[in-house]
Amino acid sequence: MSSTLTIEIYGVLDLSQESVELSQMPYKLQELPLTVSVKFNEANILIGSIPQPAPSVLLNYPGVTRRHGRVFFSEDTWYVEAFGSDNGMWLLSNNKRTLAEKGQPLAVSGSSVFLFGTVYVRLIVESS
Repeated sequence: MSSTLTIEIYGVLDLSQESVELSQMPYKLQELPLTVSVKFNEANILIGSIPQPAPSVLLNYPGVTRRHGRVFFSEDTWYVEAFGSDNGMWLLSNNKRTLAEKGQPLAVSGSSVFLFGTVYVRLIVESS
């Protein structure tokens, strides 16, 4: 089975609020002027705030660490893995958030929204 992953970077956490409480949902989104969308075929994709060896996604925003995490394909499934950033990586679903624990990849299917530090990222899996 072939699978394609689309990564959409579409907003950042609105840090203009007096205080941002990560335990409260939903978070206020500050939309980016342009949504960035990149498609990948089966790969290991590094995500962070500094350039990495290809393939990688650069998120140069506050709260995103140099090597924040990765998205990878294994055994016909896409996964997201956190590298243990202080600012965390969260799966956002049904007004709940689930912390992506270091070394415990989360499977991604369909369309999933993650918060990488302060950046909203939608991962869309398409199988053919």
